[in-house]
Amino acid sequence: MNNILKIKFNRGNVPYTTPLKVKVVTVSPTKKYKEEGKDKSGTIMGLTDLSSAVNAIVYDEGNLSFMNTGNTVMLRNYIYRDETIIITSATKMSLTGGIGEIHQHIKEDVMKVIPEEVTAPCRPSAETKLLPVDYIETRGAMLPRLGTAEENSEFINRGKSEASRKREEEARASLVHRLTERLEAAEIMERDFS
Repeated sequence: MNNILKIKFNRGNVPYTTPLKVKVVTVSPTKKYKEEGKDKSGTIMGLTDLSSAVNAIVYDEGNLSFMNTGNTVMLRNYIYRDETIIITSATKMSLTGGIGEIHQHIKEDVMKVIPEEVTAPCRPSAETKLLPVDYIETRGAMLPRLGTAEENSEFINRGKSEASRKREEEARASLVHRLTERLEAAEIMERDFS
């Protein structure tokens, strides 16, 4: 059976027939678009297993019924390209049992690979009286108007304690350290097999 870390190091544009068991962590709203005169859709989501995390794009609406947050699914005939798992109508999916306890550093990795649009901070409509004018309401949620990195950081960190911010900075530094170690290990493996 494949895992996310294996497919990251064994890249290819052909569909993987070896099964991959993953847990769906987040699901973004489906984006509808037209391509060559045809209506199409794509849904971005975050997937994880015990080895790593990756984002995925589901182009087949029929497969979305399996892809609910918290579900564990088995994938076959999926494509891994540009740091993303691509799920099409040819992808075979089935619900399966859980994958076990996911380590904290992998949970942190999930937040790094998921696009910002999926994890953007939202506020319920009831808080509209508390927000400045530069926030807009979209589908019942309050979103910040696009601004500078500092403005967005202030919005995200509003209401967090100093200890909470410090823990996040330490977690971020730890993640960078672990990723650096993984890259070094991958370079050593690549050198050994060359």
